[in-house]
Formats: sequence, C-alpha cells, structure tokens
Amino acid sequence: MFVSGVPEGYTDAQFQEKFAAYGAVSNAKFDSGKGIGFVQFLEHGSAQKSIDALHNQPEGSTVWKVLVYKPREDVVFEFKKNYKQTVENWKRKSVFVKCGPGKPDSEGRPGRIELTEPKIIALFQECGEIESVRMIYTTNTYFDETNSKKTVKNPTGSAFINFVNPESAT
Repeated sequence: MFVSGVPEGYTDAQFQEKFAAYGAVSNAKFDSGKGIGFVQFLEHGSAQKSIDALHNQPEGSTVWKVLVYKPREDVVFEFKKNYKQTVENWKRKSVFVKCGPGKPDSEGRPGRIELTEPKIIALFQECGEIESVRMIYTTNTYFDETNSKKTVKNPTGSAFINFVNPESAT
C-alpha cells in the first residue's frame, strides 16, 4: 500500500506499530522527511482494514492517505483512459452556441445581443435537461490613472451548453 500524511517525527517503530494493529505486516518503510511510506501485509484483508480505518483520518497537523499501491504506469494509463472517456462524453453532450449581431441601432450600426446564462437556459431548456452552461469571455487587463491593475471580463456572445443526455445535444 502507499501511505502519505505520515506525521512529522514518526519513528520506524511507530509506523510499523500503526499498521500492525490491522494485521501481520511483512514489510513497512517510510521516509519521514517526505511523510510517505509503503506497507505490505501478509493478508489482503488486513490491507483493506487499514485503509478503512486510517484513510483521510487526521493526526496532528496532517491527514493520513492510505491507498492500494499502483505502479506509476498504471496510474498514468488510468488517468489517460478516464480523461479520454470524459472528453468523449462532453463531446456527445455539448453544444457550442455563438450569438450573431442584434438589430441595428438608430444609426445603422449592428447591435449586440447580450447572451447571459439565464437567457441560454431559457432558450435551450426545451431541448432537454441542462447540466451546465459555460460562458466564454475575453479578459482585458489595464492600469487605471492611479496605477491600479484592473481586469474586465467581456462576454464574447459564445457559450458551451452541456446537456444531461446526449440525445438533447443533437
């Protein structure tokens, strides 16, 4: 198992004793400077008991993290696989919306339609349940006359709408 959040000042004996309370430990090592360690139990059930008892438990100024150890390659592979699935789900459930110019003003200049989240929800809720709306803004940063930094977000008239069901996005 992989362990992090080992309190500062822990000794090898304390570390071993902490996990021996959940079953026979075949190997336990930790780096007190980094607050991480590795533990091997003789029985799988003991490992699960220690996870159930210690994971996310505070001790002193730290919180124990006790997880089943996975080689780095497996963790990276899982992350990439899950990320690809998440992106594919977003693609199936998302719609990009760009608002065109509004009616011309009295001088003939193109008007602007202010696209807001409530307006988007009102317009598209009949298509299906909306999970989220992400407005797109441009950001302008400048310094005012008192040399204070100011940032202004301007709506671009664009947004992504994420529906609960992929059928709603088609």
